[in-house]
Amino acid sequence: IGIAEKLPLSLSAENRKLLTRKATSNPLAYEYYLKALDKIPYWVTPLESFDAPINYLQNAIKLDENYARAYALLGQLYYRSSNMVGANQDALIQKALAAAHKAIELDPVLPQGYLILGRIHNESTPPTGLKWLVKANELDPKVALFDLGSYYEKFGDWVTACEYYMLKIKRDPKSELGYIGMGRVYHEVGDF
Repeated sequence: IGIAEKLPLSLSAENRKLLTRKATSNPLAYEYYLKALDKIPYWVTPLESFDAPINYLQNAIKLDENYARAYALLGQLYYRSSNMVGANQDALIQKALAAAHKAIELDPVLPQGYLILGRIHNESTPPTGLKWLVKANELDPKVALFDLGSYYEKFGDWVTACEYYMLKIKRDPKSELGYIGMGRVYHEVGDF
């Protein structure tokens, strides 16, 4: 008899649900999601460059109204587009908040919804933003490290900011974000 057979194995209903959850069971919704991922603009781009991925995600949600990842990504795109020149910032922030809350409602262990809330609230109510960023980081120890570093950088806590940026580099070395954060801190403290 193997060791695993000797262990009392029983999954709680919550853990069983987590292990058997699927992003979507609709292949066309998933295809729209992938198309949206492919069309996401990076860095600074015209506001219109968000139209195609947003439309793909809206189509995915029409096909599967319980597709939490699509809502989370939609919230991310609304938030990012709200910072572009010519954007109706208030309307896009409201859409981002609604999409993030819907993602959390559908999948409370999906960190991206909390990450979006953290980013939005970090601008207007930083303590609330920090709470959401910490929650996202608890769910996925890589997802919010850059944002947590940025939070502390904003308040001049260079040591804590560097700790989060270094963690980002350690846990996700191929991501440029940790390096960008470290560069910003070194520049700010005059050590570059």
